[in-house]
Formats: sequence, structure tokens, C-alpha cells
Amino acid sequence: MGDNSWSTYEANLQAYRSNFLSSQSIMLAVGAIIIDKSKIATILIAVIAVFQIIYVWLPVIYYRFLLVDFHKYCLGDRFDVNGDFVEKENSEPLTELIYCKNKKIRQKVNEYLSREISRERPFGNWRETRRKIDIVIPVSMISLWGVYILVAFGII
Repeated sequence: MGDNSWSTYEANLQAYRSNFLSSQSIMLAVGAIIIDKSKIATILIAVIAVFQIIYVWLPVIYYRFLLVDFHKYCLGDRFDVNGDFVEKENSEPLTELIYCKNKKIRQKVNEYLSREISRERPFGNWRETRRKIDIVIPVSMISLWGVYILVAFGII
């Protein structure tokens, strides 16, 4: 399947990031407004926000960018269900689900891609920009919520 759907998945990924950032920004603003008015409300908003980051933001973004890679590099056309480079026509193609859920097969495919595209660093899904956007920003927001809780209780 000559795959152009990666651009759709990339657009979805960017939209999800934007939605999560907007949602967190609103919660941080509300938390800042009520921080000295209600400790319980501050804690409640912080719990909701951190829950959203850990159980919604991170897993959704992670699987979305795996789908982007799957389609961007046409992996379904190039690898079979075992993560082997397709050399025969009748092999069962690698699927999105297998690539996203099976870490061993994903690593095998990524190792092959590293050799194929002659990268200085091994090919991986957590590239530098993704680490900055998809790890540093959520961790920073969780840290801000920690500061809000400390301020609400007069610890700092």
C-alpha cells in the first residue's frame, strides 16, 4: 500500500499535542487563580491534570507517533509480521497493531532501518524532538503541579 496516510497520522499527532497542551494550560491557569483560595480545589485540579498527563497524554501520544513512523516508513509494505524484511511476495505483512504493541518486533524493524538508512545513531521512535516535546513538557507540567501543591500548603 503506497502509504500517504502518514501525513494524516502526523496531523492527528500534532492536534493531540495541541489539545493536551491547551487543556493543561487551562488547568494550570485555574490552579494559579485558586491556589490561595482553596487547598482542596487545588489538589483536585492537580490530581485531574496529572492523571490526564500520565494516563491519557503520554500513552495516546506514544501510540500516535508509532503509527506515524509505521506509515511514514511504509513498514507494512517492507516487513512481515515477524519483523523480517519482506523478500517474498506471499508473506503476511506487518500490521500497525503488531508494530505498536510488540516491542521486540519494533526493535527488530528499527535495527534494520538503522542499517538501511546509515544513521550515526540507531533509529528509534524516541527521536530528539519527540523527547523534548513528549517528555520534557509533560514532566515540566507535573513539576508545576507539585509546586502548586507545595505553595497551597505553605511549604514554599
